[in-house]
Amino acid sequence: MAANLEALVARLEVATSRLESLAASGGVGGAAAGGADAGASSEALEAFDALVNGTLKTFLDLSAKIGGEVKEQVRGSAFSRWARGSSGALHSPMR
Repeated sequence: MAANLEALVARLEVATSRLESLAASGGVGGAAAGGADAGASSEALEAFDALVNGTLKTFLDLSAKIGGEVKEQVRGSAFSRWARGSSGALHSPMR
């Protein structure tokens, strides 16, 4: 049992070191740093933004219009807190 715990701690330390190195260097490279997949990543972000500002916005607006329990359930949901900024406008924390 102790050997398993020591091995797990060692693995966690290695993973932590890698994450700290990535954070210090500013990222993971590849698409985020403008690598070969940057176009695909950009397309994915644009599609995500379109979803948030289209379907999700419509859902939030209509649920607010319905009111009552529907409005309260949506207001208390994770995506509602995530999607609405302090100004009430939809935003993506990815950008």
